[in-house]
Amino acid sequence: MWKGTRLSPTQVVFNESQFLFQWKCASSMPPHVSVPPVLSQAPLVRWCPPLVGLLKCNFNVAFAANHEFMGLGWIMRNLSGVFRAAKMKTVMGTVSFTVAEALCFREALSWLKVRGWTKVQLESDSLLLVQAVSSRLTYRSYFGSIVNDRKWLMRDLQFCSLHFVRKAANQAAHTVARAAISEPGENEWVDEVPSFLEDAVQFDLLS
Repeated sequence: MWKGTRLSPTQVVFNESQFLFQWKCASSMPPHVSVPPVLSQAPLVRWCPPLVGLLKCNFNVAFAANHEFMGLGWIMRNLSGVFRAAKMKTVMGTVSFTVAEALCFREALSWLKVRGWTKVQLESDSLLLVQAVSSRLTYRSYFGSIVNDRKWLMRDLQFCSLHFVRKAANQAAHTVARAAISEPGENEWVDEVPSFLEDAVQFDLLS
């Protein structure tokens, strides 16, 4: 029984698994850790769901072996870890890892705004990018110009935060970026997880 309603065995198992998933994520956070608007002080080592009322967007980059092009990829999931959308994009030429991460951040933010998702937590495994976005400084480099521009776009969204996570917590996004290397082009998936991404999404739910 739950709130006066009799649940089937299947529903009971599902509810318990969701509770366990949320509890494991909460347990992985140190006590009294606050989540400021941009930079989390305790980088996650595994994927965890966003705060209530938000979606979570992880993004990452990958480079072709010949360094002639790079892949950008990001994935959106909800509070239950359910896949909402993902996109990959191949970009010709190559830049430093940090600049590539900034480019991916720019593309992902623009995509979020076009789709009308205005309450989002973003995660990256580039500490330098996250620190730059959290800084009050104005940068004059190419990397800095991208960061400065995206800071303004973040303010246009109802809620938007950027946090640093370990690579282990960002594997699904890296899988999307790698797909842009193995099959160059631009592609987007909504609601239905592409087959190449199923294992990564499932791993995040069960780990």
